[in-house]
Amino acid sequence: MILNLPAYRWLLSGHDRAVDNVRRFGCAEVEVLLASVGFAQIHTRYWNSLLFPLMVLQRLTHRHGASDVALLPGPVETLFHRVVRFEAWLNTRGWNLPFGGSILATAVKP
Repeated sequence: MILNLPAYRWLLSGHDRAVDNVRRFGCAEVEVLLASVGFAQIHTRYWNSLLFPLMVLQRLTHRHGASDVALLPGPVETLFHRVVRFEAWLNTRGWNLPFGGSILATAVKP
């Protein structure tokens, strides 16, 4: 199983309500939940870490607003895409930051 989950309960905001998300998680919580229903070889990590400070700022300043998911001007989208690709490249070299806007979880059902 591969899951991409929103991270950190304290980030729950109008964005989550707008996209029908009712819960955010921590890595340890995801690991416990998956193990409790019989999954093994569970691996979790945070991602979208390099853009996380911007996400926090946006969500905390617009806590009760609508979703902030929208296309930004082309150069900004290109920059953010490059940042996420750079983070993915770092991950292939063993760099995992201890925070991020999302959690990537993998697990196997024996």
